[in-house]
Amino acid sequence: MKKVLSLISFIFLYNLILLLQNYTGEVYQIYLIGFRFNLFLIINLVLIYINRREVKNFLTELKLIGKFRDWSFAFLVPILISALVITLAYFLGKVEYNKPDFIIELGGTLLLDLPMYYLWNLPFLISVLILIRYFVGSVSSIRLLLFGLIFNLALVADKIFELNNTENLLAYYAVNAGLIFFNLFVFVSSKSFWVALLSILMSIYSYVIVMGSNNKFIIQTFFARRYESWEGIFSLSFTQQFLPEYLYGLLFVIFGLFFFILKKKI
Repeated sequence: MKKVLSLISFIFLYNLILLLQNYTGEVYQIYLIGFRFNLFLIINLVLIYINRREVKNFLTELKLIGKFRDWSFAFLVPILISALVITLAYFLGKVEYNKPDFIIELGGTLLLDLPMYYLWNLPFLISVLILIRYFVGSVSSIRLLLFGLIFNLALVADKIFELNNTENLLAYYAVNAGLIFFNLFVFVSSKSFWVALLSILMSIYSYVIVMGSNNKFIIQTFFARRYESWEGIFSLSFTQQFLPEYLYGLLFVIFGLFFFILKKKI
């Protein structure tokens, strides 16, 4: 019962902050030597403290660095997914170069700056992963699926957690569902908080750099704090019925599921 109440509180309070940020247009976050400290982190720390006895049982898992192939998967697969979407759009649809502003600052130096963003987002993302590990508990495919669905439906309601520039509601759900399931699969399969942290960053970067984002929180948390949006390097299109967001979501789920099944067989 305590876990259920904590999960409900987690989802409710996250939505409350997202609604507040969406309404005011502000990001309630401070930056200290680059580190991101926001309201989400406060909620995470409070919930971790409330459930400290249960959380303490698996904190030893923080010692698990993860295998080299897990790190490689987390780093390379999101890049591969973007490459596949761009390639398919080139042959089956249309690809236009947007000539975005600040391409060097936001896109060109990102891989060089990745270790810094990894460190700066560590308190926030590790606290999120600790709570997810607590909520999911002993992993089963059904439990993982249910948690992913709940998390997706709760946090992207009314396009609050928008990642891209599309007005299509289904596209929002497709991208967010793909990102959530991909990172859940990587997390539980690698059993490493550190691999999962890289996976979250790379999946967001690989999508946003290509497609863009109007989400001020996403841009100022995972990119540069002095920017509010990013146009994206390319404008991709297939048909009016099939949007590139659908393909992104589908590929993230397929690759995440493949990794999950592969790790269970090894």
